[in-house]
Amino acid sequence: MALLRAAGTRRTGEQIVYQYHPLFGQFLLNRAEDRLGSGKTKVLKARAAQILAEPGYFEASVDYFLELGDWESLVTVIGKAGPMLLSQGRNKTPLTWKERIPDDVLNRYPWLQYWQGVSLQMIDFAGARAALEPAYRGFKNADDSLGQFLPPAARSVWFWAVAAHGALPIWASFVR
Repeated sequence: MALLRAAGTRRTGEQIVYQYHPLFGQFLLNRAEDRLGSGKTKVLKARAAQILAEPGYFEASVDYFLELGDWESLVTVIGKAGPMLLSQGRNKTPLTWKERIPDDVLNRYPWLQYWQGVSLQMIDFAGARAALEPAYRGFKNADDSLGQFLPPAARSVWFWAVAAHGALPIWASFVR
């Protein structure tokens, strides 16, 4: 217990959680890989990422999924984290995640493009539009009804900026 107190901090809530100092955490991960091998360590990281996502430790969970290249799980966690982060005004967090996602993966998952666009809409209208239009097309190609309605649902934010950028988003013709 003394080692835990010296090595990390304790946060209380519904559960007791120990957060190790990053250097000590990396030391433990290195030891695990040395003793268990990279295959077992990857399995443990995947399980840890899932466990961390359940009570809402999204940043740590996303870090593991990015490291592992588990894109399906990453999309799920970002979908859960997005509304919470945006409601807290933390719209730059999903943008930092986006920077770590390969472009081919980003282009395969319209939900990743959607969260990028929504995160940008208050700070970069043109960038938001550039992300949301392919998201809309991806949702349409996947026949995802909910996804198709989300970009137009935020149109009230975009319409005020149309004069500055000169063109309505592509889905405006579908909204009546």
